[in-house]
Amino acid sequence: EIEELQLSNPPSKHRNDATGLRVPPPAVRILRSGVKGRWCGKTVHWVMNNEFGESWNGLTQEERDELLEQQIDAGLLRINGKPVSSMMDLNDMPTALPIPAKASE
Repeated sequence: EIEELQLSNPPSKHRNDATGLRVPPPAVRILRSGVKGRWCGKTVHWVMNNEFGESWNGLTQEERDELLEQQIDAGLLRINGKPVSSMMDLNDMPTALPIPAKASE
């Protein structure tokens, strides 16, 4: 992960020649999770606020809601690769793809 995020490069690698400041590229992390039974019947908004609350430390509820809406509007939150809406019920999306049956030999 350190190499993937380019954190192992020397400080001179991302130096801005005009200002002399080091400007590393943004670190983007993709977090994946399977759906838990207790999430069924809950909205994406509820799950993000109640199950992933530690990522919102230091923010007011209003700031959390605004940031979550921005992420949803930008298409950053997805279920099975498809963008979601904040009020989408997790029962509305399939959580697994059917496995095709093997032909008998």
